[in-house]
Amino acid sequence: MKEGKKVSSFILYSEVRGVARVTLNHPQKRNVLGEDLLRLFLKKLKEIKKNKAIHVLVLAGEGKCFCAGADLSAMQALSEASLEENKKDAFLLAQVLYELCYFPKPVLALVHGFAFGGALGLLSCCDMVIAHPKTEFGFSEVRWGLAPAVISPYVISAIGERQARRYFLTAERFSAETAKDLGLVNLVTEKIEALSDDYIKMFLENSPAAMAVTKKIISSVVTKEINQTLIKKTVNLNAKMRTSPDGRAGLKAFSQKTKTYLVLKS
Repeated sequence: MKEGKKVSSFILYSEVRGVARVTLNHPQKRNVLGEDLLRLFLKKLKEIKKNKAIHVLVLAGEGKCFCAGADLSAMQALSEASLEENKKDAFLLAQVLYELCYFPKPVLALVHGFAFGGALGLLSCCDMVIAHPKTEFGFSEVRWGLAPAVISPYVISAIGERQARRYFLTAERFSAETAKDLGLVNLVTEKIEALSDDYIKMFLENSPAAMAVTKKIISSVVTKEINQTLIKKTVNLNAKMRTSPDGRAGLKAFSQKTKTYLVLKS
């Protein structure tokens, strides 16, 4: 299914025979998760959730990649703002992740190019992820003096504590096959659209009510419940790291295209 109707400059949206498709549409900035995009995405998720005619949600990215993660340029500007302003900004991503994680309909993500940082939070909240074999993945936050705080509950649920320790702390990039081994990706293929159609058909053959209940069951047996207390804690950590000396140095290094925050710390 291809995307159609344009909703805004940051989101493409279409509905075809019970399938909704949301495409992150800011290719000039590699579909970064900026405030405007996140607000529109959150609004659209809430609308689709209430739409009884929609039974499946497909998530994709426009242009050369799925999503480069957080908008670090905007984050740099906010790093000089108050802690409360940074909490407010971080909470927007937290809301999107929570809404996506507990979405009552099947969510299928199609990934190509690369997916970094916050983008992996999105993928961890989806029910299935299909990736192109040349896709690159990575958690780059610590390289820029930040921490993957807001996405951590979802990512650790997907890949486990042991692997999170490695990939969160090294900031190394990894392949689609490695992402599959970790549990971030379900299937790897060059024909992501064709394969997605097969799974969409499977979802559409199932009872929407039964799938919604099944998703609730899965969530209910997760050992670490993602509740408002946990969300508040991760948002606070995110905001503190943004406004810390390392965070400010890292975001400045990113804007100046230097290799790491250490260049500006030394």
